[in-house]
Amino acid sequence: MKAYLGVTGSVYGLIVVAHIWRIADEGRQVMDVWWVLLTLLAAAMAVWAWRLFRRLPSAQLNMWLHKTVLARIAENGGNIPADLLD
Repeated sequence: MKAYLGVTGSVYGLIVVAHIWRIADEGRQVMDVWWVLLTLLAAAMAVWAWRLFRRLPSAQLNMWLHKTVLARIAENGGNIPADLLD
């Protein structure tokens, strides 16, 4: 999932850069309402993807959490401890 979000955020970011570059190069000719809306939408999608990318835990954290939970279950004789059920 993290790789997907990174790639998606990068692709949308590149679209935004290309749109801004074209606007700077050609000026008012490309200032169509749909062009601007698509640029803003791509920018929003890029920001959203990168924010999700930063919020997702890394694989190392997931592995540590998994091992810790399994160790706690083993300490409790194979039953889930009550404090983990909250």
